[in-house]
Amino acid sequence: MFEKVRGKKIGIYLRKEEQNEDLNKNGLGRLKWLEFELECNSSKINIYIDEIKQTEKLNQTIKSVERGDIEVLVIWSVEDIDENRLVDLVRACKNNGTTIVSFCESEEWVNILSMYIQKYRNKIKVTIDQESKKIIIQEEVKNL
Repeated sequence: MFEKVRGKKIGIYLRKEEQNEDLNKNGLGRLKWLEFELECNSSKINIYIDEIKQTEKLNQTIKSVERGDIEVLVIWSVEDIDENRLVDLVRACKNNGTTIVSFCESEEWVNILSMYIQKYRNKIKVTIDQESKKIIIQEEVKNL
């Protein structure tokens, strides 16, 4: 992860997994873990944290990517991204040259997901099976 973020403008996006989740948790929470991994590689890190079932900070993240304020977006997992906004996030990142780095998913997995979204961005619905971590792609069916 270090080589992808060195000297870049970084954004971290997380969505809480449970009510009142402590993302710092004695230095071992998800946010502290990511900050520790990135600390020596960037002068400024913008942090965006949504509560459960909220997307306000995700919307701000997308706007920051579109403005060029974020060159590398670090997420804990793709599962943190609201599936209704995933396409918009990937589109913004692709259009602005922003790299998405996931702590839980491989770079290859994120790139495949991004490729499918980019290719079919207005023609598919992308969801993630929480149990198997498989990407489910449903193509739009148009009635003629």
